[in-house]
Amino acid sequence: INTRIASLRILSTSNLLDNIASCATAKSIVDAHVLTHADLKPGTIYKDVPVLQLLESGGVLVDLGVGTKGIVPAIHLFDKASHGSVDSGGADGVISGYRQKIRSAKYKIGNLVSVRCLTVEPATRQCVLTAKKTLLANNVEDPILDYPSIQPGHVAAGFISKVEDTGLIVTFYNN
Repeated sequence: INTRIASLRILSTSNLLDNIASCATAKSIVDAHVLTHADLKPGTIYKDVPVLQLLESGGVLVDLGVGTKGIVPAIHLFDKASHGSVDSGGADGVISGYRQKIRSAKYKIGNLVSVRCLTVEPATRQCVLTAKKTLLANNVEDPILDYPSIQPGHVAAGFISKVEDTGLIVTFYNN
């Protein structure tokens, strides 16, 4: 009682009628980028998150906070999708030997990387991230998070998600 606590993180104010807030003082919780998938925001950059696992599909699993994980798919590890980036099979998305070497070095388990949240589904605890330098460096202050908010003349960041005969499909944050 009456002890001064240097830092804490408020976890819940659901009992505010009784003037009670649930808090945590554990350093891992206070320092965490996020605590749950509900804390993640599309378009937000999360710096220095540790790599947990290299996935067989070519993607990378990262730890965003206390038990909150996100996936960086293979197409979002590098800016360039060069002709040699996918083996000749192509359709299954297997990374070539050259890109595999770079991925193994840059995204070694335990390495700290910066990522940007593309989409998040808190109900299913799924988060898709990007590590593309151009999307990380992009400083758009007002990212497109939903299509009804788009106005003519709006400048925004997105990425080409599909090439069709009729044109390009551009995807923005939060799909």
